[in-house]
Amino acid sequence: PDGDDVKFIIEWGDGTSSTTEFIASGQDLAEKHEWTEPGDYIIIASAQDSRGATSPDSTFQIKIPRNKALELEFFDLFPNLYRIFQIIFG
Repeated sequence: PDGDDVKFIIEWGDGTSSTTEFIASGQDLAEKHEWTEPGDYIIIASAQDSRGATSPDSTFQIKIPRNKALELEFFDLFPNLYRIFQIIFG
């Protein structure tokens, strides 16, 4: 609330984590992550300001239903089906 720059510490639930650079208080931030395996993951995130104050952890549960690589392998096996899907769904 006092306008200090903040950074975010994110644990992605798959054994990996990341820490952002400091950004201005109130600025939007988008972070990307790719999970290598389908499953249920709990993301834990916290914020830390430039003076060292840290927020409580926030958690979010996410379900990764499938592996995109497997989806591509399926269409590699059935290339005509992929073309049909392209025509139907644009």
